Amino acid sequence: MHRFSLSILLSILFFAQTQLFAQDEKSTPIIQKLNAKLDKANTIKAEFTTLYNSAKGTTKSQISGKLTIKGDKYIIDMGSHRIYNNGKEVFTYLVDAKEVQVAKYNPASDPISPASLFSGDFTKGFNYKYIGEKTIGGRKVHQIELTPLKPNKSYVRLVFFIDEANYEISGGNVYEKNGNFYTIAISGLNMKANVPDKDFTLDTKMLKGVEVIYLK
Repeated sequence: MHRFSLSILLSILFFAQTQLFAQDEKSTPIIQKLNAKLDKANTIKAEFTTLYNSAKGTTKSQISGKLTIKGDKYIIDMGSHRIYNNGKEVFTYLVDAKEVQVAKYNPASDPISPASLFSGDFTKGFNYKYIGEKTIGGRKVHQIELTPLKPNKSYVRLVFFIDEANYEISGGNVYEKNGNFYTIAISGLNMKANVPDKDFTLDTKMLKGVEVIYLK
């Protein structure tokens, strides 16, 4: 999975747990309703599909999987490629290769990190603007555009989709400087999941015949 697409996927789901402060009258009530609902969420589980598209709209790659987020912890399950992050260590399990890579988690290494999102730095680093409604899969969504205040990002803008009916994140688009863009669709969103902290640490002792590599 492209590392940047992983960070973008996380940004969209972590966006759903971050207190946002609207910067225009249209987006204010939408953000307030989103925040009120998400204040009650402890752990979020969802399914996702990520499409990487060329500037002309041609799909170059597609990835699907399941995602679990709790605070700064997360699990991304793409079948043969699974990632467990307990907030301190990241376990990358390559099932087919029978290999687990263990590394210290460094939020600063991500283009958009969970740590920055939860500290509020994410909201401080962007301008927000309501750009209209859109129908996706037969459902109407609000579109909130975010543009980074600093021009040193590898993307130029993000657009998040918020479902009009239930005020939940349903996906978004991310536009790169080269014109290519990601489309992320989120489904099966469960904001009342109950996942113990220990599940975010991969128990490598239970994996027989799998090589464990500790990265510096």
